[in-house]
Amino acid sequence: MVVTTSQRSRKPFYSFSERIKFVDLGIDYEEIKMQPLVKRIKARIAAKRKHRRLLTDLLKEYRPDITVSMFTHEMTFLPSIKDGSKKVLELHFSKQFRTLDARSNGVSFTMRAINHILDYLDRRAIRAYDQFVVLSKMDAADWGKGYKNMTIISNPLSFEPLGSELSNLDTKRALAIGRLCPQKGFDTLLKVWATIPAEVRDKWTLDIVGSGPDEQVLRKAILEYNLGESVKILPPVQDVQSLYRTHSIFCFPSRYEGFGMAILEAMSFGLPPVSFNCPCGPAEIIDDKFNGFLIKQNDIHSFANALIQLMESPNLRSDMGSRAHKKATERFSVESTMNKWHNTFEHLRNEQ
Repeated sequence: MVVTTSQRSRKPFYSFSERIKFVDLGIDYEEIKMQPLVKRIKARIAAKRKHRRLLTDLLKEYRPDITVSMFTHEMTFLPSIKDGSKKVLELHFSKQFRTLDARSNGVSFTMRAINHILDYLDRRAIRAYDQFVVLSKMDAADWGKGYKNMTIISNPLSFEPLGSELSNLDTKRALAIGRLCPQKGFDTLLKVWATIPAEVRDKWTLDIVGSGPDEQVLRKAILEYNLGESVKILPPVQDVQSLYRTHSIFCFPSRYEGFGMAILEAMSFGLPPVSFNCPCGPAEIIDDKFNGFLIKQNDIHSFANALIQLMESPNLRSDMGSRAHKKATERFSVESTMNKWHNTFEHLRNEQ
């Protein structure tokens, strides 16, 4: 069973097995975000009370063996619900996500202070869970050794392409995918692209695929850098596999991530990636200069030089892409990851 709070009668974007039951509690946290600060705080308190009551009733009726929180609104009170289930907390982003988000979006001093309080509440809540799951070794190190209930289970590949589905890396097209917002760093990627000499750049196209609040800012930057002939912003597609098959290089300029699934997906199709070494994830997926390039954060010239090497050398693209495919499909297979989850669940069920 998957429990949501703010589905608003929208159908899931992806298709799911009929064996999965979806339940929405009808608590619109998204709407609360739009309110002034004082009203927002009061509304969140009321919403949390309602959330706790409805979720308690649901769990006591459903009686699951294990209940997993995705580090959202229920994470602070879920362990206190006595429905008999083991409680697991899974963090789908990095420990520093609030600090990094505040830095990227320039939030107010008041919000930074509130973030510090929320961080403290997070740390206190985590210890109440039977298991705390993080995505990467870097994030586990950030949390420190004080969490004996912590384990690392990385994300698996969303799909595992057949050999015939891999990109042949012949197209002169580079790809970047993600929400058009400060976190994803597409503004920096445009600066990188503008740094590449025109005689190299103009033979290629950079496709940025996504939607979000920064779209007009990015379109303006494309005009300012005179990149209109070589950069396109394209809307999201459901068949993302078709994008990986038709491009030859993958660009990942994020300022921070939880893990970096798009890198993994691109590598599985044989695309060599160029990524900033942001927290957290890329360093555990990419082996620098072997199956891709891992660039120091904000080093625009090194990022551009890595792209130039790949753009000008079909052999380098092929060699790195082959090794990228091997790493992604062997190290991050669904089978490997699900075995870790299965073992975690079985261990929890067998605990007295």
